[in-house]
Amino acid sequence: MPITAEPGRRVIFIGYGSDPTPRPGIITALDTDGIPLIRLDGQRCNLRINPNRLPPNKHLHLLNQTGPVPALPMGRFTPTAHNLKAETYDGIPVIELDDDQVVAITDDINRAIHAITRYGNDHDWAHINITADRLRSEWVAFEWQPEGSECEWLTIDAHPGDDKAVHTYRLPY
Repeated sequence: MPITAEPGRRVIFIGYGSDPTPRPGIITALDTDGIPLIRLDGQRCNLRINPNRLPPNKHLHLLNQTGPVPALPMGRFTPTAHNLKAETYDGIPVIELDDDQVVAITDDINRAIHAITRYGNDHDWAHINITADRLRSEWVAFEWQPEGSECEWLTIDAHPGDDKAVHTYRLPY
């Protein structure tokens, strides 16, 4: 019996172009055209991969393992550079938000200044002088949003000691 694309089927996806790393995942659903939606392990977004458009066995390998589709993590989470897709500078995750602000996740203002300055240099900002008085100290919690939302996660106001609250420094543009 041939292996078919179905929800719960484990897969190996071999990336395109400069990143041909094999990555395991699972078929979470089939879209209205029957194209598998694949969530790579450790990721939250689905890839829509049409196996009929790919050279056979080049990018998508269906495995002979099936099981339940794991629920998408929701709610508050502990932010890491990996799950935020953030850049790190001396171990400090730095993210740029859609509302033109940059956030460093740390409780050390000097490390935040250094990390945000390096981030700005790496992103060709015009020379700006980042000083402590330009940064806004905040406690926030990161919260996963439902799949298909405009953003994978949002920050919400929090207080020290709140569940999964982290200290950040925000540089408004």
